[in-house]
Amino acid sequence: MAPGHGQIIVEEMRREVAAWQTHRNNRGAPVNWRFTTDDARIKLSYILMLHLYKIIDVMTWQPKRVG
Repeated sequence: MAPGHGQIIVEEMRREVAAWQTHRNNRGAPVNWRFTTDDARIKLSYILMLHLYKIIDVMTWQPKRVG
């Protein structure tokens, strides 16, 4: 049984992406980091604190009594 049209398109796309990826990797494209390691640590610690506060808030939440 021959693969359907959709499968043929998927396989063609995979080949094209693999060729593009090989070309990019062989070119040795540099990585342009947007911030330093220290900046990343500051940002991630801030995000972690926000998430911890949300977890604590959820854990201490009590339903309101009606009536």
